[in-house]
Amino acid sequence: MRNRPRTGERSYGKTRPAARLTTKRHAMNHRRSAIVILSIAVSGVTMWFGSSLWAQRQWFDLQAQQMATIRRIEAFPPLGWEPRSWSNALVIPYNVWGNVTDHPSYSKISNAEMRSLLSKLEQILAVTTRDNSSESVDRVFSLLLQRGQKSDFISAYREEFRTSCKEVRRRTPAK
Repeated sequence: MRNRPRTGERSYGKTRPAARLTTKRHAMNHRRSAIVILSIAVSGVTMWFGSSLWAQRQWFDLQAQQMATIRRIEAFPPLGWEPRSWSNALVIPYNVWGNVTDHPSYSKISNAEMRSLLSKLEQILAVTTRDNSSESVDRVFSLLLQRGQKSDFISAYREEFRTSCKEVRRRTPAK
């Protein structure tokens, strides 16, 4: 016994036209193919968008860690500096770093380069003491200048920071 009548056979008193069956099958195959292709395209776009968001989130996490590392230099005010004055002076490199690394599309810094910069900042912090903290901040500016981008902007603020350090040294009595 067959469950389905063949094309052209009688079934319950009716005949099925052969052309109509073929057209329905082709239409169903086309719909299935379109659905599969659409599903693959949507999956691809979703994966691309998701990985892009993940990479950007990772970039911003690295930037936040870099900024926190720069802020930790506050714990080492140089001799002759009031802790509050030193904290205020560190606003300059902190803001410059934030402006230069503002956004991945603006700064053109890859995640790998951000990891490298973070590692170098941590190395600078590891050797920072009260005796060399102003030089440590100068090395932070050097890191940004090594990239070769926005040099005029960075150099101007670096010079402003250096001038502040010279003024404090000049006002501080020698021991």
